[in-house]
Amino acid sequence: MLSRTREPRKQGNGCRKDFQLKKLGFTVRILETSSRVGGRVITLREPLFAPTNHFLLRAYFKNFNIDSYLPFEMKNKFIYLSSYRGGTTMTYDDFDDKLVKKEAELLKLFPGLKDREQGKTCDQLFFEAVDPVVKAFKKAYDAASGDTNIHAGYQAVTDAYDKYTLRSFLEEVACWSFDAIRLFDLGNAHVVFENAFIESWKDAFLSSNSSGEAAGMEQLQGGMDQVPKAFISPDRGANSLAENVTYGARVTHIVDVPATGDQPSQIQVNYETPSGTQQSVSSNYVIFAVPYGAQRAITKSRPFSPTITKILLQYRTRWWEQAAFGAHGQGTDGGLISDLPIRYTMFPTTVNNEQYKNTTRGAVIASYTFQQDATTLGAMSPERCVHVAAENIDHIFPGAGSLQYLKAGASQVFPSDELAGGSAFCYFGPGQKSTYLETMVFFAGEHASYTHGWIHGAMEAGLRCVQQVYAAATAT
Repeated sequence: MLSRTREPRKQGNGCRKDFQLKKLGFTVRILETSSRVGGRVITLREPLFAPTNHFLLRAYFKNFNIDSYLPFEMKNKFIYLSSYRGGTTMTYDDFDDKLVKKEAELLKLFPGLKDREQGKTCDQLFFEAVDPVVKAFKKAYDAASGDTNIHAGYQAVTDAYDKYTLRSFLEEVACWSFDAIRLFDLGNAHVVFENAFIESWKDAFLSSNSSGEAAGMEQLQGGMDQVPKAFISPDRGANSLAENVTYGARVTHIVDVPATGDQPSQIQVNYETPSGTQQSVSSNYVIFAVPYGAQRAITKSRPFSPTITKILLQYRTRWWEQAAFGAHGQGTDGGLISDLPIRYTMFPTTVNNEQYKNTTRGAVIASYTFQQDATTLGAMSPERCVHVAAENIDHIFPGAGSLQYLKAGASQVFPSDELAGGSAFCYFGPGQKSTYLETMVFFAGEHASYTHGWIHGAMEAGLRCVQQVYAAATAT
């Protein structure tokens, strides 16, 4: 959870991070800067998605009786290239086919492709490049036994490749040409070249059409904010965290309080209320579930050792089901890649979706951009972001009349979100996983996990904090 400092006080022999710590007997107090639970888990009343292999998150879904899933289409259905034939929208299958057949007009856009890079799709190029990585993982995996095999596989990959960014891996290991890198960038969503290579390899399904189809993505009807809200629901009975949250508590300073007499050492947390008054609370342990960027605003007596923009558009009529997808035999949902400012667009699943049962309206994630692309849009006003996104989509699908159906729009510019620390989520840079991941003790949030960018990662890090607090509290 975001922008929240948790202080579990030892009581008896129990432990667990907020919900689990309370179940195990700890007195828990949650300092929440905002006026709601969830932090970066916020739903603008549109369903979000999660891979089916996120077993921790799914376990909480089951425990909280959250079971309204629908399949989420990860496949990119269209691509728009402004420099191809004066600006052309084509199906992604057609784009792949042109690459395989080495269509001269398309290859003119990438004149520096090596002979061995021509005649291949973006997926084929990438899977060939990472084949040695996959083999290293499988070799270590097969050599290990029991519950250690997955860890052994990832450790082998980390040891060998953590020093590379995605760009340096493609340049130095895969020996790609400049134009192969440019093709990969234009043909895929969520390509962040300066991140650690192992991050991009782990999350390759976010960019790849073929592995994206196999990811088993599902969307949760009603929105992902059902998850944090479930923790404070009366349905949790005595384990509900509703009475343990102090809203509007902006943590400003952390102080070590030394032991005196029979009183053990503690940690004092100072915070500011919405009225501007200063308050403090002391505890045996403090778990930070605050993004590292936001932690810079918290002073400490003892120091501690990617940029995203989303734009959503709502239309009175789901024009894309006929004018775009239906007209090209692409179904009713999926992704769109373009070289316009919006870069990546996701059209929702509406078939058998209860949200769309009695309405012709629909909402799309008009733009989901990373790093420099996100900075370009993030520099605009929210109104301008929405306007540019709507115009881009209308330009990609001329004649569909999308602008006349536009009803409303909203943007989430994480670089300007103070409570998010200026970022939507964390990605390691080269070498950072090896250096920092195992030392992020008593830190929760997806940034302290290896499942960056997902609620599952926050769960993973939170449960690790539970184990750490329990071990410290019960140590003799």
